[in-house]
This record gives sequence, C-alpha cells and structure tokens, in this order.
Amino acid sequence: MLTTRLITTSTELTDLEMPWNILAAGYPMRSWSWLATWWEHYGTPGDRELYLIAVYDESESGSGALVGLAPWFIEHTHLSGSIIRPLGSGEVCTDHQSLLYRPDQLTSVATHIAEFLTTNNEDWDQLELRDVDEDDPAIELLIGELEASEALVSGERGMNCWVANLPETWDLYLKSVSQSHRRQLRRCQENMVDSKRSQCHLVTTEAELAEAWPMLVELHQRRRASLGEPGCFASPQFHDFHRDLADRLLARGQLRMSWNELDGVPFTADYHFTSPDTVYTYQSGIDTNRLDNSPGRLAYMRTFQGAIAEGFTKLDFLRGDEPYKAHFRGVAHPMYDYQVFPNRALARCRGHVTLAAKSVKQWVQQGVASVKS
Repeated sequence: MLTTRLITTSTELTDLEMPWNILAAGYPMRSWSWLATWWEHYGTPGDRELYLIAVYDESESGSGALVGLAPWFIEHTHLSGSIIRPLGSGEVCTDHQSLLYRPDQLTSVATHIAEFLTTNNEDWDQLELRDVDEDDPAIELLIGELEASEALVSGERGMNCWVANLPETWDLYLKSVSQSHRRQLRRCQENMVDSKRSQCHLVTTEAELAEAWPMLVELHQRRRASLGEPGCFASPQFHDFHRDLADRLLARGQLRMSWNELDGVPFTADYHFTSPDTVYTYQSGIDTNRLDNSPGRLAYMRTFQGAIAEGFTKLDFLRGDEPYKAHFRGVAHPMYDYQVFPNRALARCRGHVTLAAKSVKQWVQQGVASVKS
C-alpha cells in the first residue's frame, strides 16, 4: 500500500539523505547532496518553504520504504501567489530535473503525486517545472494526470542539452570528428602534452580541492570579465553553494575537478561531476592572457581523454546551444518548460493572464527579430 506524506522541515530533509540518494541512482543533479545543499544556501526563510511530496510503500519495513519523491519547495509571492518549484531552481542551472522514483513504482509514484497536488490545490497557485528532458517518463505521466484533473497546463520548448557518446578509445573518438578538428587535437597533443609543457592535475583529496578551487574561481572570473560579464562566482550564494557541494561530491566519488598547467603556470581549471556512465561538464576557467595557446581545446581534450580512459560512455555538456558542443560531436537533446495551474477559479484566472502575457511578449520579440533581419 502506497501513502503520500508532505515533508516541510529541514530535519526531515536531513533524515532523507540515504533513501533519497538511492532513488537518485547516481544522477548528481537529482541527488540529496546537490538539492539539500541548494536548500541550505537558497532556502530563504519566510518566502520559501520545503514542499517535498514523498511516496512510501507501507508494506516494506517498519515505517515504510521511500519509493518516490517530488523534490520541491513552495515560494509565496504577492503577484503570482504560491508557486511550487523544484529544489535547485535559479542561477545554479540544475538540469535533468525530474521526480525521483523506484523503477518498478514509476506510474504509481507519478499518480500519487498528482493526486496529492489535486487534493491539496488550495496550497498552490502554480507549479513551475523548467529544463525537463523531453522524454522524461515521470514528468510526462505527472503532466498527463494533472491535465486529466482539469488543471491548466502550458508546455514549451526550452534550451537543448548536448550529449556526446564516447567510444572505447581516444583514437576512435578522433575518427568521429572532422578532419580539421582532428588535426587541431593532434597538434594540441603534440605541442602541449607530449612535449611535457602541460601537466594535468586531478583533484582526489580535500587538500587538492582546496588548492584547485581558487584557481577555478580566479580563471573563470577573469575570463568572464574579459567579455564584460560579471561571472557566476560574483554571486556569493552561487560560490558558497558550489564550494560546499564540491566537498560532498568529492566524498561520494562524483567530483571530477582538475587543472592544467602550461609551462608551470595554471592555464585551465574544470569543475565537472559524474553519474555511473556520464561526465557532466559544468564550469571552467581559462587563462585569458594565453588565448593564442587554445586553453579551451586543451581542457576539453583532457576531459574527453580522461572520461574515455575511466570507461564513461557519455559526456554531457548540459544546457545551452553554444557551437563548440556540436563541434565536439555533441547531439542536441530538447528540454521543456511546464507551467501548471490548478483547477481553481483564481489560480486558473492567474494562469490565463500569465500565459496571455507570455504570448504577447513572444509575439513582440518575434516582431523585433523580424524587423532586425
């Protein structure tokens, strides 16, 4: 027998660490480590409250086994009412957000969470799910159940995630890229790696993490400043969240942080993480004073070589349609944004106004783009 419970306190959140990580199945951005750490840094008291919908199988163990979870919070606003969003929302760019579930309970978990939302529709005025994978079965089921309950649902295409499939060897990967790119990579290997000008340092200890972290921040901020941008780490919350997260991912063996030296001086720094079969490339920094030496090419070459050597089968560039991702043989995977408004008069009214305003904004933007072209 499945039952549903609403979890709203940080103490209960802490107690969920072990069963939560089991359901996350190694996905770093769905893990307790990522999402509970986010709540520690972004869970503003007063405006935001935990809104974790947990599904338990009461037939297993004394207090029931956790078989599903909606890892959400609720934010109270003046204009839009109470909005449910996933933990990890906002500037930290949490991709591949979903429900957590035991595979044999997928349909039941989605149904129970939808029923909870429908029964308690006075709690919320909008459910906002952004950057959801196009083929996510749990979200598809949840949205279908909510539509069946006559909730107002809007879904639209968002950005792409780009994923490169990794062959068994680096030589096979080189054969998959264009002839010009292959020449560039081989020249990089010869001029920097084989010549011993470049040394790669992989973080495996807390001491190495403490050494690498300021390099990453400094090189990243320097690069963004050269482009007239503030840089991610200009946000204290962003910086502190990731510094704490890096410690937790290192302890779980999921951190892939490294830096490359060129001629004995830090040249690139990379902050990545892993699931059982995938390396996720999250953030990086490069020496803007030596762009002629192509630091980005060296960094990605090292990342691909390391991932292949460790037996990973995918490299996920995450959200964004930057051209270099296709250049490195990434394939676009569409993501979608959903807005759901419960079948309640005021909430539906807000929903129609919100969606109408969005349509007008898109129409204006298309008109401006047409005029410019």
